[in-house]
Amino acid sequence: MNLELASAESPTTALGSRLPYMKVDLRFWLAILFGLLWVGFSAWVAIPWIESLGESITLPVAIFVIGGIALLPGYLNAFLLASLFLDRPRSLVPVASDESRLEWPEVTLLIATFNEESVISETLRYALESDYPGRLSIVVADDGSSDRTREEVGRAAEELAPDGRSVTLLSFPHRGKAPSLNRALARVDTEYLATIDADTLLTPEALRRAIGRLLNSTEQTAAVAGAVMARNSRRNWLTRLQEWDYQLGIAAIKRSQAIWQATLVAQGSFSVFRTPRVKEVGGWPDTIAEDIVMTWALNDGNFFLEAQPVLNLGSGEVVAYEALLRMNDPDEGVVYPPTFLYTAERFGLSAEIDDWVVGTVIGQLAETPNQASRVSLNLSAASLDISSDLPERIPVMLEVAGVDPGRLELEVTEGACVIDIERTRTFVRRMRKAGVRVTLDDFGGGMGASTTSNTCTWMC
Repeated sequence: MNLELASAESPTTALGSRLPYMKVDLRFWLAILFGLLWVGFSAWVAIPWIESLGESITLPVAIFVIGGIALLPGYLNAFLLASLFLDRPRSLVPVASDESRLEWPEVTLLIATFNEESVISETLRYALESDYPGRLSIVVADDGSSDRTREEVGRAAEELAPDGRSVTLLSFPHRGKAPSLNRALARVDTEYLATIDADTLLTPEALRRAIGRLLNSTEQTAAVAGAVMARNSRRNWLTRLQEWDYQLGIAAIKRSQAIWQATLVAQGSFSVFRTPRVKEVGGWPDTIAEDIVMTWALNDGNFFLEAQPVLNLGSGEVVAYEALLRMNDPDEGVVYPPTFLYTAERFGLSAEIDDWVVGTVIGQLAETPNQASRVSLNLSAASLDISSDLPERIPVMLEVAGVDPGRLELEVTEGACVIDIERTRTFVRRMRKAGVRVTLDDFGGGMGASTTSNTCTWMC
C-alpha cells in the first residue's frame, strides 16, 4: 500500500486557514520568535515589579524569581499557542497518489491484563463499538490473573464481538506487563497495532483518527500517541486537578509535539504503531515506564551498525557477520567505540547500549529470514550482571521477531568473563538453554592464555 501525504487544506484554526502552508522548520522558528517577543514584552512590563522586589531581596535575586515564575512559563505558553495557531494538520483519510481513497488496514489491538475483572468487560465493549472502518482484532494478553478476568474476557468475546471483529485471549504465567505484551506481539501478523490499558475506554472515533494520522505520516513515523483524558473528572477536587493536568499538561503538550512531528512517549494507555518497527526494537522492555523506554528506542538514530564478514579461510565463503557498533555525530561524523564506550561505561549506560544493539541485530535478522548467516555481537560486562534482565528478554525478542536463536551469537570479552566467573557461567547457561551461542572474545588479552583457558573451559 503506497500512501502519499494527504492535502494540507484541513486547518483547525481560523488563523491557520488564512496562512500559506509552511514547512515544519519554518513554523518552528516562527513559534520561537513569537515566544521571544512575548518574553521581551513581558520583561518590559515587569520592570517596575522587578525594581520593587529588588529593594527587598536584591536585584539579581528578583530577576531570577520573576524570570522563573513569570517570564519562562510565559515563553513556554507563547510558544505553545503559536504552535497551535500555525498548525495545518493533514487529512485523516488514507489517500493514494492518485487521490483515490484506500481501504483501511486491519489492526490488532493489544490489551495487557492482570486481575482486571471489574473493568475489562467495559473496556472490550467500548473497543468493539469503535467506528474504525477496517477489520479489528483484539488480543488480550493476560498476565496470570488470579480473579475472573479470563472468564470476563471469554464472555465478552461471545456476547459483544460483532462481525468483522474478534477477541482472542492469550494466558501467560505471571511475569509482568511487558513480557505478556511481548509474547502477544509474537502472534501479531497485521501491519499496524494499537495498545490500550485494561481500564482505557476508547471513544468511537479514537482508533480511526489515530490510525488515519499514522497512515498519512511519512514512513519514518513509527507511532502515534493518542490523547488520554480522565473519565471521573467530576468526582472530587483531586480528579478535577487530574483533568486539568491531562488537558493542559499532557494533551496540549502532545498536540504541540505532534506539530513538530515528534513525541517523547507513545503511552501504553493508547497509542498505535507500525508493527515491524515495534518488533525491530524487541517490543516493550521489562522495566518501569516501559512505554517511554520503547518510544526512545523508536526515536533513536545516533547509533548504527556495520557488518563485518567472517570468512572461511579455506573456501573464502562468508560464514557469518560481526555487528560493529558506530555512533554518528552531527559535527564529527562517524565516531568509533573506543571514543564513546568509555564514557558510556563511566555513566552506567553500557547496558542500555547493549539493549539497542541486541534489538537492532534481531530486527535485521528478522528482515532476512531466508538467509542462514549467523550474526555475532559484543556484550559489555553490565549485561552479565545478575540484575540485568537482558538474558530473560533475548529469548522473548527472538520469539517476537520470529528469528532462529541459532542465528545469533553473543561475544563475551575475556575481561568481562573473569570479573565474576560464576555470574558469567550462569549467563552462558541461560543463553545455551535458549539456543543462543556464546563465544569468548579477546582471548589472552588480559590474563595468561592458559589461565583463561582453564577458567573459562565451560564456554567452549
